[in-house]
Amino acid sequence: MPIAHVQMKAAPESQAQRQVQQQQNLAAQPQEAIAGQSFSPPPFQLQASTSLKDAVSPVQRLALGLPPIQRVALVDYADNDVAHDPSNVPEAWIRSTTEFAEFGSTFNVDPETGAPLTRYADATIVLACRLMLRAMREGNNVIVAKHGQAFLNRAKMQSAATATAEAMTDNLQWQGTRPGRNNSQFGEWLLNGGPEPSQRDGEMNCWEFVMFSAYRAGYATFGGLRAIYLKFSAELAEYKVFSNYAVKNVENALRRGNEYVYDPINPAKSPKPLRGDIVIFNTLGNHTAVATGNYRAGRVEIMSLWTQNASYATRTTVEALLADGGIGPVRFFSPNWH
Repeated sequence: MPIAHVQMKAAPESQAQRQVQQQQNLAAQPQEAIAGQSFSPPPFQLQASTSLKDAVSPVQRLALGLPPIQRVALVDYADNDVAHDPSNVPEAWIRSTTEFAEFGSTFNVDPETGAPLTRYADATIVLACRLMLRAMREGNNVIVAKHGQAFLNRAKMQSAATATAEAMTDNLQWQGTRPGRNNSQFGEWLLNGGPEPSQRDGEMNCWEFVMFSAYRAGYATFGGLRAIYLKFSAELAEYKVFSNYAVKNVENALRRGNEYVYDPINPAKSPKPLRGDIVIFNTLGNHTAVATGNYRAGRVEIMSLWTQNASYATRTTVEALLADGGIGPVRFFSPNWH
């Protein structure tokens, strides 16, 4: 009688055993390079306190929106890799940096007792970190201890000015302008002592809308805007035309730091505006808007006042305006309100 071949079943492994095996498998994986990054990550050493969420390859971490293990400071992203542009670094990565933690431990505490406070919302700190990273990538040596308050102030300024623009959605009335600058209610207000434009139906052009939003938010002064307009008006009168020289001087007066160009054809590999950045279609005279910091299905969202927006303040996208008569290149920069 033939002997039956009995197939022995392996004893079921415990969850702990499975986790150990998974950790061993993960540790044995070759370290893969993240697309667009030139560094070679060191082998990841598993420790008893390491969770399986952490024990994934760099490519898997990128897919999960997790920061690379070896990235622990904003300055690590201060390179020429467009993937590390402040707009492209995932929020989870920003929150994992030492600077984000330092912002909280320095500014969200009672200065006398050290008790935790919520003086600054997380969104403000995240934007401050992005602005600080932009400054680092422009070659500035900035640290939270010395410059953190200034970047928090800039983050609050940019966010508040944008929120004011957003609050005027479906309001205002676009009014074209000409040399002399006083044929809109905005120009009459700044130059000739006219009444302040209404937030509901005030008449102004696109860049005046951006200026007015910052003024109503309390981050641009009447005197500062009037000085810009007085110089602008004098230069336009001198040249007798809508001069690129005069327009560029206004742009320079409003800009803080470098300007950047957004590529709508390849948005994933392009720098993009942060919340509160001024967005210019070719030149300030063609069209100007303010970025909300939101990205809709790969499109850059802006607040715009233009005839293409039914002549009132509208939430739209860069791509929509380019398809409807907007002119590139699309340039943007941080504002320098005063």
